[in-house]
Amino acid sequence: MGSYQLVPENGASKTPWLLEWNDERFVIRNAAGDPVLETNTASAHNIIDLSQAFVDGTICIAAPPEVLRFKRNSAAEAGLRKLVEAAIARDPAYRAAMRQRSLRAMTLGPVMFLVAGGLFGGYCWYTIGAPDPPADHWIRYVGWLIKGVLLVLLAVALLGLGLTFSGFSQWLRIRGIERRAKTANIESS
Repeated sequence: MGSYQLVPENGASKTPWLLEWNDERFVIRNAAGDPVLETNTASAHNIIDLSQAFVDGTICIAAPPEVLRFKRNSAAEAGLRKLVEAAIARDPAYRAAMRQRSLRAMTLGPVMFLVAGGLFGGYCWYTIGAPDPPADHWIRYVGWLIKGVLLVLLAVALLGLGLTFSGFSQWLRIRGIERRAKTANIESS
């Protein structure tokens, strides 16, 4: 059903590897043609990670004990996305786990944003109204530490927003897959 050449993201060799699958087997072969990973196609969606493909196009496949990372290949990404979506539509346990993970991200993200953003905003609000400390005040000696803590708080707040967006988009994808699966079941009945 699918056969694509993928170039490893890191390593000295730029020789493409071969990714191929049919109804039964999912195989990745290295540049020499030796199988590096071989599994059944029905469970291949458990090892394919396309989340990085949305960010920078990297295709990641978990091949214990490591993760195989390949450079952008739009055709392979589209084929893998179809494979994963079809498998997710057939696997209610995996779909439920993905939905649970997205709901957890949608809960944790706003909490991170509100707590870290609240602390950051509270400190900024306080310093706007506070008078300048005297020249020999202790706070002038730890100013660099306060700046570092504020930077971390801002980063955590922004990470919370990103986590919320990521969880929400994953939840929408799972919901769309479920909706298409239900439509396909109704049409086939």
